[in-house]
Amino acid sequence: MLAIGSMFACLHTVVVISLVTGSSTRGTRALVAGLVGLLLLPVTEVVEGPRPSDASADLRLVAAAGPTPPTPDLGVQFHGLWSHYDRAKRAAVLNRISGSGARWVRLDVSWAMIQPRRRSYDLEWGVPRVDRVLKQAERRGLRVLVTFWLTPGWANGGQGERVAPDDASDYATALAWAARRWGDRVGAWEVWNEPNSEDFLEGADPAGYTDLLCAAHDALHRQDDTVRVVLGGLMYNDDAWLRRAYASGARGCFDILGVHPYMAPADARPELEDDGEIWRMRHLAAIRRVMTRHDDRRPVWATEFGWSSHRNAAGAPAWKRGVSQRKQAKYAVRAMTMLGRDYPYVKKAFWYKALASGDAGRHHDGYAMLRRDLSPKPVFRALRRLLR
Repeated sequence: MLAIGSMFACLHTVVVISLVTGSSTRGTRALVAGLVGLLLLPVTEVVEGPRPSDASADLRLVAAAGPTPPTPDLGVQFHGLWSHYDRAKRAAVLNRISGSGARWVRLDVSWAMIQPRRRSYDLEWGVPRVDRVLKQAERRGLRVLVTFWLTPGWANGGQGERVAPDDASDYATALAWAARRWGDRVGAWEVWNEPNSEDFLEGADPAGYTDLLCAAHDALHRQDDTVRVVLGGLMYNDDAWLRRAYASGARGCFDILGVHPYMAPADARPELEDDGEIWRMRHLAAIRRVMTRHDDRRPVWATEFGWSSHRNAAGAPAWKRGVSQRKQAKYAVRAMTMLGRDYPYVKKAFWYKALASGDAGRHHDGYAMLRRDLSPKPVFRALRRLLR
């Protein structure tokens, strides 16, 4: 009851502001409609909302600023093929995502899973598993960005899934097969994840990755010229690595450039000024400068971004710092607003991630917009309000 009273107080504040100022802007009307919508939610989704004083202050600022500027389309990282998901949980989480205002999900698909042997695809388990998840997303009107990665042992002499294949054409052939099977349900294909990081691509060699990217791009575009190929999201805004990829011939081998503009320290606010290093969101400008120097004005997608919510242990490293749940929600909204206002070439931004799994560690799980019991955190509600 206290939470509902708080929401009525917020609604009253917006109406008073509108009457006093004579304002009837679309932004004010949208805020009123959004708050009324929230009042219709189950109480369990409202009890963790802002305190009346904080919410009223936020609403005064928004009302004074006028209509919300355009933002990138929102997507959400969905690890729907991971073992902690079953069909019922996937359906429940996808229902939540589709109700968040997001229209895209990013799904990581393992090449090793769907093609464990050179000349055959796993039509008994691996491929049907992807079939089911893509169908579930499609039924909810969600577009899918597939991240295609993880090398089967036969393709690199058993060196490990995060080692590139010996022959880039093997990867390209498998990706083209996947596009023929799932192309009508997939909106874009991302070539690997964070290829500039040793954690995800051993060696993190831009020349080797460019071979993989160009082989994949050519194979996909030979069979469908409308397909969208995404240069795998770079860990941070790594403009130096990107320059080396362009020098290796990456221009023309992708339709969208992917980045992961996380902050470091990981609890820093999104608007922090660019200090010339790769771990600031505002270093996106350096990424764009690299592109324009190569006469490349393709769009950029932030295929991951976010903040983790948790208490910080004494001496926690900078990359492992968390923020409060309320601050996580505020930073998400401010980041989306900043991207739309200052970086209009960033067309989509994928929040990392949908669901806390319980087996990924506190920092990793803290990024989730849904708790393990599927209840929404403040960041979920904040993004929904922004997008409505």
